[in-house]
Amino acid sequence: MIYVVTEKEHLSLLPEKAKRILVTAELSVIKDRFAKRMNGSLPVPVAAMLEKKHGMFDRENHDLHIAGDAEPLSMVCDKILSLFEA
Repeated sequence: MIYVVTEKEHLSLLPEKAKRILVTAELSVIKDRFAKRMNGSLPVPVAAMLEKKHGMFDRENHDLHIAGDAEPLSMVCDKILSLFEA
């Protein structure tokens, strides 16, 4: 089962032995993605919210860090699957 956690207080809801994967992207990339979903224009309150929340999970414990689009998806999937190999 995959949980996507977007609020720090929800981390405590994860099962004890859950594998934690931190997926990050540059703030500019995130803003561009949001703007595309909002007809090309990013409202100021949305931009402010993204700026406030960006990086909030960076110091949390994680088993794997996936940094933006740095690697092909197939490599990312292989790294995730390797977390579950005995």
